[in-house]
Amino acid sequence: MSDPVGSLTQTVAGAGQKPRGQGFITKHGRSIRADDLLSKVFRVLQSSETKWMIRILSKNYSPARVPETLVMSRFHFLLPDLLRFQNSMPAAVGLLGSPTIRHMPIQPAVDTCDELKEVASRELEPQAGIMTAHATYEKARSIRHCCQLAGPRRMSVERKYDGEYYQIHLDLNKSGAAIKIFSKSGRDSTSDRVGIHRALRDSLELDTAGCKIKKRCILEGELLVWNDDDGRIEPFHKIRRHVKRSGRFLGAARDSPIESSEHLMIMFYNILLLDDIGCGLESHDERRRRLQPLVRRIPGRTDIGSREVINFSSFDAAERLSETFAQAITQRWEGLVLKGCDDPYFSFNGSRPFIKLKKDYIPGLGDTADFVIIGGRRDAGDEHELGIGSLWWTSFYLGCIENKGEVCRFNAKPRFRIIDTIDRHGISKENITYLNRHGYFTRAPFAKSMPEFDVLFEPTRRLQPVELFKHPFIVEVVGAGFDKPANVGYFALRFPRVLKVHEDRSFRDTISFEELQEMALRCLEISDDGEQEEKSWLWRLRANEHLVDRSRTSSPSDDAVSVAEICVWEKIPPKTSSPPGFWLSKDRPGENKFDKLSSTRVNTRFCLWCPNQESIKDQITKDGI
Repeated sequence: MSDPVGSLTQTVAGAGQKPRGQGFITKHGRSIRADDLLSKVFRVLQSSETKWMIRILSKNYSPARVPETLVMSRFHFLLPDLLRFQNSMPAAVGLLGSPTIRHMPIQPAVDTCDELKEVASRELEPQAGIMTAHATYEKARSIRHCCQLAGPRRMSVERKYDGEYYQIHLDLNKSGAAIKIFSKSGRDSTSDRVGIHRALRDSLELDTAGCKIKKRCILEGELLVWNDDDGRIEPFHKIRRHVKRSGRFLGAARDSPIESSEHLMIMFYNILLLDDIGCGLESHDERRRRLQPLVRRIPGRTDIGSREVINFSSFDAAERLSETFAQAITQRWEGLVLKGCDDPYFSFNGSRPFIKLKKDYIPGLGDTADFVIIGGRRDAGDEHELGIGSLWWTSFYLGCIENKGEVCRFNAKPRFRIIDTIDRHGISKENITYLNRHGYFTRAPFAKSMPEFDVLFEPTRRLQPVELFKHPFIVEVVGAGFDKPANVGYFALRFPRVLKVHEDRSFRDTISFEELQEMALRCLEISDDGEQEEKSWLWRLRANEHLVDRSRTSSPSDDAVSVAEICVWEKIPPKTSSPPGFWLSKDRPGENKFDKLSSTRVNTRFCLWCPNQESIKDQITKDGI
């Protein structure tokens, strides 16, 4: 860049520091607008020079980001939706030439777009061999919110399987039955999923006279690991021992060997194409009816996901959903998926999405524990995405104390094991700002041992922070159950998210590594007393809804109990516990008969067990507990 241009940019920069509205530069006694001066600069620059000039002026050296959706929609208002429908640009552009779409205006009036999109969606038919977009989901944040999302529809309530999504494309027009399998990302995983090819052929009776597919077919389902000895689906992390990624087993270095009773299983739940019939515009019920006779169930190998139908226009829909959800949690399901029985699979207007319901979506019901944040690192890309200014750290390292007993009894030097990281997706901007503001004064370069504590981590996971905090922060973390990360032998919270930074707690109050493993095993194992656990989860769901109602009608001073504080039990006595706001009658011991307390001042933070009915009623009336 020439010196005149350099001096010009300095002059413009000086003008930019003046108060708003005074963007003028005085030169040779004349006032010149800064943008007029800049326009002269840009006229003499080459395109590559212009690119760097803009980056210098904006103080942002990130590569240019083209708003793809905007650009495609300016080419044709349907192109972004068509590309989501067919994960191939040539295929999506080809759909623009279909008989109906080619007669539509390229840029219609805004008030007609939704109607035209609905008309266009009726012309869409999946193509075997090209990945078809999978459905969109809404996250339900409570039972009430789930009912609101469902509206008055009949919903198919199905188990959310904890496996890997797949889309199977079959083409019988070629020599033999050609199988192509796409993963959720759209990647061709046919060779990596060779372990299920035999089960697919047997279940669909390919290359036999009994095969009901004559030309082509597209199916959706979940890849799982089944254990014959236990008669159940294994946790998600065991899939990586059975499935290769680009020809290699990844992340399985510390996993135990495959047991003889374990093998891959396919759980079908949807059909998008059958011969010349495009099923994506048919109702969910109709697609299920087409799928049922197509699949031959092979125990432990192939099956069709079960479901329960709930009419959400009925008065007891919320109660039925709560009962089903409580049962799902007790059985250690990942969650539920709700699909409109009369809804098509494809819809451009997005008005009828599927609904996901998981316990970690509901405040106060996820798997929660206190951890230490022991260190951090900075990622320039994340810093730019956050948009909250210059930061020391954008990602943080979660740790557990390994020698908690020695520390608490003998005041020994603590030893922390780093087990995971939290980036901008798992922590709020407010908490990131707090950690940067307060961590600056206690930061130290990384070392495995320092006067305050020692640090352990698995080298295979690359969990070494750039800097440590001499005084670790205490954070409350919630996760979606537990899983074994790649190349390690321990359990950690799945999809961890920081709820709160605790200033009033010590690292001695955090969960130890041993306690974390015990908590994970309890979470994964199905309880021997499933009936009682199911009741307790049902009570927690009801309590959560009750607290949401109170939060909408009470001022903060009247209701100081947060959702995260209610009804969180470590262990529940099987015969003496009662749901919040209820009490157990003494004259019917052992039968779990509960009566509702009439007082509106009952604090729902805990359960009440009352050996003397009259005395507790007096206490509630006089003291409000």
